[in-house]
Amino acid sequence: MSTFASAPKSDADHRLPTNVKPSHYDLTFKTDLEELEFKGYGVIHLDVHEETKEIVFNASVDLTVSDVSIHSESLKTEQVQSASEIKIEKDEERVTVLFPHALPKGSKAKLHLGWAAKLTGSMT
Repeated sequence: MSTFASAPKSDADHRLPTNVKPSHYDLTFKTDLEELEFKGYGVIHLDVHEETKEIVFNASVDLTVSDVSIHSESLKTEQVQSASEIKIEKDEERVTVLFPHALPKGSKAKLHLGWAAKLTGSMT
């Protein structure tokens, strides 16, 4: 008896894009043990290596992402942009955030975002 397994994914399938690189994380978590949930807010400092309108990051499928914005003094239109679209890829456990204006190559930015989820026994 033989079985067929799907082709293994390449390293590129697991790696995040390199258009931006995080340099520092300021994260706040709040747990509610009565409701069995947690919430949080973060500011992620980014170095922009390629001009981009999108930022991709890993996130658990159970996580709800909200209040996403980006701040950069390099933006010519305005310094703070709210996300124009948030795409959740549950199979890949990734979130792609799109912004209306591109972040310039070589600039620095701060990604602001909130999240919430139910507390579970899972560590994934």
